[in-house]
Amino acid sequence: PADTVLLLKSSDLIVHDICHAYDCCADQGVDTSRRPGGEASDPSSNTEQLQVAQRDTPEAMNRPEKVVLALRKWFDVKSSMEFRCFVREGTLVAISQRDCSQHYKFLFECDRQIKDCLLSFFLKEISGKFPEKNYIFDAYIRQRDWRVFVLDFNPFGGLSQPLLFSWEDLEVQGQNQSDSQPEPELRLVGEGTQIRPGVSMYGRVPADLMDLESNPQ
Repeated sequence: PADTVLLLKSSDLIVHDICHAYDCCADQGVDTSRRPGGEASDPSSNTEQLQVAQRDTPEAMNRPEKVVLALRKWFDVKSSMEFRCFVREGTLVAISQRDCSQHYKFLFECDRQIKDCLLSFFLKEISGKFPEKNYIFDAYIRQRDWRVFVLDFNPFGGLSQPLLFSWEDLEVQGQNQSDSQPEPELRLVGEGTQIRPGVSMYGRVPADLMDLESNPQ
């Protein structure tokens, strides 16, 4: 147990979820210009944040009242078949390859099937059932039978990564939707195009490098 607690305290992402989960919420009245969890920090500073959040302070209001540790069963997935899906106003508007660090040629050969598979799954299993209108869900397609598995749900914006899109792109996508469910745009990493960090790599990349990517000047 002690090793598990130490591991949790050493993670900036976990400290953010425990201590600063609501920092980017519009109704919290906090300074959203801060980048909680974005700067590298050592375990001792994370421990101090955890202790502060446990007290009855304004910081404590930025975290959930109850924290639940949810463990998922290990599942062998091929990163090439992981996708991030963006839902705006209840409509699936965009799909991005989740592993942006690799070019997979075969994905372009079945891009239509990928799009149809994820759209069908969204309409049957998620649309109208998820409580929010704007959100992101990560999905995995098992290629042998084209069955879809949900990996995670994330907020639309904030610390979530838009991957092959920009937030401006996604806002425009949402504004341009007029039909009940138009065809979402699918973006894949092309051959010879700019390679970006995958979702799992964003927590390991130095903050100044992430700033350079966001502001290439």
